[in-house]
Amino acid sequence: MVAGYEFFYSVDLKGDLGALILGIVISNHPKSKALAKSLFSFKELMLVGFFLSVGMQGLPTIPIILTAIGLVLILPAKTWLYFFITSRFGLRSRTSLLNAITLGNFSEFGLIVAALGVSQGFLSVEWLLVIAIAVSISFATAAPFSKNAEEIYQRYKKHYILFRKILFIPKIRFWIRVKLQY
Repeated sequence: MVAGYEFFYSVDLKGDLGALILGIVISNHPKSKALAKSLFSFKELMLVGFFLSVGMQGLPTIPIILTAIGLVLILPAKTWLYFFITSRFGLRSRTSLLNAITLGNFSEFGLIVAALGVSQGFLSVEWLLVIAIAVSISFATAAPFSKNAEEIYQRYKKHYILFRKILFIPKIRFWIRVKLQY
């Protein structure tokens, strides 16, 4: 990867692109799985280091914590929207629910993008802290739902199925289609 990075960088191209292309080239090699397995612990160590560096950016204040909580309060609407969209695409109620529960929290990828934004000067450190706290709270909040997703589905199964049936009543489908076109 370093060789690909340096080669592309030496010819005035983005080094990241060189590392990516070299990774694609060696991904089909018979030993690539062994290499990935041996680099896994290194990757985990780097990830822990990244999260520690984000945490060391500053101490959260009351407004930062309140803003993060405000963002987390939006998550039920996001989860319901995922359930609605996947149901609308014709997935079964159980699949839609499991999908919504899994996708309903904030992603750590957002934290990586926010850290990049801070390093480039697009975001302030306070927003990085807001996003870090929101991601942490969303993970802690989503964990019990993820663990008990099957029980949640079984308990409210008839409601989920009824919701899906209502979505697929022909008159309603026509109305939704007409409304979306205009």
